[in-house]
Amino acid sequence: MDLAATEILGDGGGFRYFVHDDRWEWSDELARMHGYRPGTVTPTTDLVLAHRHPDDNATVADLILQVYRQAPPSPFETGLSMPAARSDRSFGG
Repeated sequence: MDLAATEILGDGGGFRYFVHDDRWEWSDELARMHGYRPGTVTPTTDLVLAHRHPDDNATVADLILQVYRQAPPSPFETGLSMPAARSDRSFGG
């Protein structure tokens, strides 16, 4: 797996993470899912973590660090903090 860019796609949209410059790209669907109009926000690692369920923040931060260090990430399930108090689960890895 080329970890220079890690990409997750699914029914809820997707993202790309560019490890070498710690840069994120979100699909339009993922931006909307987080309550943003597409193109109105620049995703950052801090913003990604802000949208994780608080109970999952340390796990997701560790996964990002694993990818950054180019270690194979483990499969994971994480909760999202959604606009309007909606909560969903997402999967990756």
